[in-house]
Amino acid sequence: MHKHMRVYLALAVILLELVAAVFFLPVGVSGATSHVLVTVESVNVYGYLMKGVLIIRDATTGAETSVNSDGKATVLLQTGIYHFTFFGKDTYGNYKYLLQARDVRISDSTNSVTLDARKMNCGRISVGHSSFDVAVAYIFGAFGANNSSAPFATNSWITVSEGTYDVRVAGIRVIGEKGFWRYTYERPAVKVIGGSETDLGMVGGPLRMDLSGLSDRLETGAILSLKGLLLSDDSGFVLQAIVDEHEDSVFPSVEVVDSQGTRIYSSTAAEHQIRFTRSGTYTLSVSVNTGPLQGVLSATKSIVVQDPIFHTITAVADEGSQILPSGSVSVKHGETKEFIIDASPGYVLKDVLVDGISIGVVRTYKFTNVTRDHTIQVVSEPVLDYVIKVVSSGGGSVYPGTTRVAHGGGVTFLITPFDGFRIKDVLVDGVSIGPVETYTFLPVFSDHTLEVIFEPSQTNIVLHIGDKTFYVDGYPLSLDSPPIIKNGRTLLPIRAIVEALGGQVGWDANQKKVTVTLGSNRVELWIGKNTALVNGRQVMIDATNPKVVPEIINGRTMLPLRFVAESLGCSVEWDGNTQTVRVTYQKP
Repeated sequence: MHKHMRVYLALAVILLELVAAVFFLPVGVSGATSHVLVTVESVNVYGYLMKGVLIIRDATTGAETSVNSDGKATVLLQTGIYHFTFFGKDTYGNYKYLLQARDVRISDSTNSVTLDARKMNCGRISVGHSSFDVAVAYIFGAFGANNSSAPFATNSWITVSEGTYDVRVAGIRVIGEKGFWRYTYERPAVKVIGGSETDLGMVGGPLRMDLSGLSDRLETGAILSLKGLLLSDDSGFVLQAIVDEHEDSVFPSVEVVDSQGTRIYSSTAAEHQIRFTRSGTYTLSVSVNTGPLQGVLSATKSIVVQDPIFHTITAVADEGSQILPSGSVSVKHGETKEFIIDASPGYVLKDVLVDGISIGVVRTYKFTNVTRDHTIQVVSEPVLDYVIKVVSSGGGSVYPGTTRVAHGGGVTFLITPFDGFRIKDVLVDGVSIGPVETYTFLPVFSDHTLEVIFEPSQTNIVLHIGDKTFYVDGYPLSLDSPPIIKNGRTLLPIRAIVEALGGQVGWDANQKKVTVTLGSNRVELWIGKNTALVNGRQVMIDATNPKVVPEIINGRTMLPLRFVAESLGCSVEWDGNTQTVRVTYQKP
């Protein structure tokens, strides 16, 4: 092998070793509470363990760790979901395998993960032919959109899990005795099917100077940028630089002359910034004048430079409309210009005319590929009146209801709740203004909505002795056990009643104490005790009957209903004929 070829092979190997030189770190899942030692095995298509680089990515946090593996790698992981990718070597030490396992769940019982090329529906990507001396392939897509990659030294094929990949190959091709090319070749969306081989078709052909990617038309003042060599062969990959036998970069000679043959630019620099300050026709010449291809590759291209052409779009709006931008608007030839259209307060759009032709009512209009002058005109008309829509939840009246108002006029609405209801909220055009009793729209220049929400001003509870079902504003609910009458008083489990009123009940098992709160009122009672604390003041539960006390009956805490309800600010009515209790609570 050529002595300089051996140097570049050694450099390629060093590059691969640097990629593999990763360090061990545990990977964690955010919020996980336990760690597991997991052994990850990597098996090739022949059933043997293979060395390589193992990449572990936390699927939740995106944290990524690389580990050198000799076929078995033991890692400390927190429980969670992970993606595993293995870049494996063949028996000659070249990277030839890319195996993936996504969304692997690691639990407390997980002790191993196997990446087995025989079971992962793998295929092969052919990346090199006899025309290449050394190639390093990069496979993108190991983690989908995250575009993780790793190099594979190869001149034949790579085994990968079934999927779609972007492939880039960087390589070296020897040219005679004097030097060699460095090149890259890219192929997007390479689809690999398990059990098959995908040939990238990277066979080199005759080299040529290629200027087809440069524009042949520019505007005065434009800058033409060139970097490196513009070379290609029949396979389509771009040769990016020439390196001679002493590893000195060789750059092309670039020259530009005008139509009179006057040279306006000449350079052999690595990068070129050529500014065209005058209109006219120019000839661009690019050639290789040193190195192994001296005098072999060259190309010319004709470039026409023109002064930019501008056109005028005249935009006009009447007194009831607006258009932006407006007036005489200058637009460069071939470009696009968009206009925004709207009506002024008290007006609506009637029509839009482009070059005198009606296009109807639109809010925007775009002129594309402008090659001549244009006009755009906006026509509006005044609004005679507007609608104010009234929406009510029921439970009160809103006067005068949905109505029409003349432009600039006004109207006042009166909001009145029915007996047993109150105003909960008022919304104007969807925005809360609170529980107001009147609202005035003045002046009116558009449609509006007025929404009124009423709610009951009190809560009514009905219970029946011996029946676990009770009713809150007509809706049935259930008690833990039915109300009973003992010592001439109604006892019941109070929690469901208090919570239906919006209060809370607490139980202290040590003191056998019940604490009931509702609004600013607080009642404390003890099992078997005929006195209680009401807002910190001690009172008799029933001044006429000392036997009335809280009791535990059949495992349920039963409290005297009337005492508790009245202490919380409720009124209580008893109907002896129907054995019915009615509790009424006025909301604050």
